Amino acid sequence: MAKIFVRNRRHVRKGTGKPRLTVVAVADLDLQIFTRRIRKKELDALAEAVGAEIVYLPVRDSKEEDKSSE
Repeated sequence: MAKIFVRNRRHVRKGTGKPRLTVVAVADLDLQIFTRRIRKKELDALAEAVGAEIVYLPVRDSKEEDKSSE
């Protein structure tokens, strides 16, 4: 089954009117997405139309990233 990998954007809060998700990758599907940021409703409609599964990737905190870079 085709998969669309997305993650939540870091600096977007609920209710700001900005797209909340970032498309990271697409697997097993010949699909071009012409935007980096997408709304959840748009992503759901896209996945349903092409028969793909949406995979939400975990987001690390910036504090965790600082510790791992040391």
